[in-house]
Amino acid sequence: MGEFGNGLVQGALLIVFVGLLVLPYFVWRRPPTYYWRCPRCRQRNQVAASKCPQCEHTVLRDDMRAHVRADWRGRDLIALYLSAQIISLAAGFLLLLAMGRFPLEETTGKDFLDVAREPEVVWLLALLMGATLTVLSTWMLSARYGWPIEEIGLHTRDVGWNVLRGLGAGAAVFAIVLVFTLLGAAVPFFAAEQELLLSQFPAGARDPLWLPILVAMLIVWPLGGELFFRGMLYRMLRSRWDAPRALALTAFLYAIGVDPMAAFLPLLALSVVNSVLFERTHSLIPGIAASATVGGLTAVSVVVGNAPVAG
Repeated sequence: MGEFGNGLVQGALLIVFVGLLVLPYFVWRRPPTYYWRCPRCRQRNQVAASKCPQCEHTVLRDDMRAHVRADWRGRDLIALYLSAQIISLAAGFLLLLAMGRFPLEETTGKDFLDVAREPEVVWLLALLMGATLTVLSTWMLSARYGWPIEEIGLHTRDVGWNVLRGLGAGAAVFAIVLVFTLLGAAVPFFAAEQELLLSQFPAGARDPLWLPILVAMLIVWPLGGELFFRGMLYRMLRSRWDAPRALALTAFLYAIGVDPMAAFLPLLALSVVNSVLFERTHSLIPGIAASATVGGLTAVSVVVGNAPVAG
């Protein structure tokens, strides 16, 4: 390509990188458009008006705050996800720096990449990313958009049945993934992917690395992934599209963005199932339970060494 071509590529990558860093700032500095939803007829009304023109129901000014909401757009979700990535990567780098993993005066770019591929570092970043996504999503929903978490899907209605639905769905997804992985074990691509994934898990069941792994797989990513991808992304797409199209795009984005340690196809199948559960129950509990079930069965399968890594 030559020095000039390499310089152009590096310059373009730098522009993209800087753009990704500053995009959240320009998104968050613009306040969303607020409205209040009538508690009687569910009509959306301007915040300046206290009487609903649809049913003439009047809301007192002191009670207006409880009904004020704002909707998010695609750019808001992109900024939210990028913010979580930037914060978690920065926090992970500072932690590794404090632990002495990156002696700056001696570390080269190759050393950074080598350390970043180590299982301890990969799982630390995955845990930080999931936790940051959960905290930012919860904070943005409540502080910026005015949505109670219960309205997003974290409510206690039929919680027992929803947990059972999620457990059953997660076990079914894992069983299907297991069958297809065993059938595709002879395919070089699937075999290489499986070997790469297994290399990121401890060989022994008593390895201390299992603690952050289990927290990430059983708690952080099920909660953060469902809150962001189902509670926010799927809800936004569903308000504009029919269910199949919203489900398809959510499943694809979930599979490439929810967990760096899971294979694409298992996450795609899990996302489809979780979206169907959310569509039918309007609750995030089944999806959280399904994701945690797949994570738990995956951990067991890795320990016994005779099942695939599903996510």
